[in-house]
Formats: sequence, C-alpha cells, structure tokens
Amino acid sequence: MCCTTSYVEQIIDFLSSVNQEVEKEINDGPSLEEVQQALPKTFAVKTWREKFVGHDQEDSDFFDASFAGLIKASYNQIKAR
Repeated sequence: MCCTTSYVEQIIDFLSSVNQEVEKEINDGPSLEEVQQALPKTFAVKTWREKFVGHDQEDSDFFDASFAGLIKASYNQIKAR
C-alpha cells in the first residue's frame, strides 16, 4: 500500500511542478509553441523522467510524449483562468 501512495504522491508532485513552471512561462506572455520549446530547457525533465522510467528508452519516449501533452494541457488550463 505504501508504494501506491508514494507513486500517487510522485505524480501529484510532478503535475504541480509542471503547472508551476508553465504558469511562470505564461506570465512572460509567450504562445503555447514558445512554452513547449522553452519548458524542456528550464524544467528538470531528465530528473523526472528518471524517477518515473529509469533508463528504458521505450518508456522514456512515452514519458517525453506524455510530457509534451501535459505542457499543452497545463497551458490551456492556466490560460482559461
């Protein structure tokens, strides 16, 4: 049971971190495309990827695709406020 709770907490931390970083980027006024290009350079993507998937390339590719979608979802949600 502790492992499931720990994983859920890790996901919550990840989502919160991404939302915070996207919000910082949005405050500077860029477009979605600019945020999508900037965030991987300013956010600790590698650290988070390793926490979730380790060094497995297939899982890393899935993480990267999911991360790109998360940036878009976060951007749209924050802009709608």
